Amino acid sequence: MMIGIDEVGRGAWAGPMVVAGCYFIENPGFIRGLADSKVLSARQRELLDPQIKSSTLFHIVTIPPSKIDNLGLTQCLREAILEIVEAIPSDAEILLDGKFNFLKGTKYESRTRVEVGADGKYPSVMAASVIAKVERDDVMRSFSVSYPEYGFDKNVGYGTRQHAEALEHYGVTQLHRKSFKPVKALL
Repeated sequence: MMIGIDEVGRGAWAGPMVVAGCYFIENPGFIRGLADSKVLSARQRELLDPQIKSSTLFHIVTIPPSKIDNLGLTQCLREAILEIVEAIPSDAEILLDGKFNFLKGTKYESRTRVEVGADGKYPSVMAASVIAKVERDDVMRSFSVSYPEYGFDKNVGYGTRQHAEALEHYGVTQLHRKSFKPVKALL
């Protein structure tokens, strides 16, 4: 068993980045349909979310746009991953989806492994990707009530054509990452 960690929203122009970690306390085999959040429909993710949460030790960190602008993505991810590992009481292997070991130089480095595509291979990382995606999508849908013109309920803060047009027409909000090039260009 391992602690799987994944993030959602790294490249979005608006909204938080959400990082989640999961450690299965039961055999994950009973969760039918568990997969990388990117290949699941919103409905499938919504159905899996409570099953994952009831069978794992999990921790979710939500990083607001202002913190991303102030510290940068790398430092924000490092802090979030450290918080997750410290919140989940296990000495299991830590598996990060991606290319970079954000725990390098910490006391967790020796038990950390990094793998591109881990969110499509390992149940604990798949689970983390699903609960992070559900959390972030819920947040972005709630923002679409206050900012309907940006289409956050559909684009969830990513750089779509409609989002770019809304930025040009309505301007930058406090939800936007002002350090990101397309947003910075409008300031």
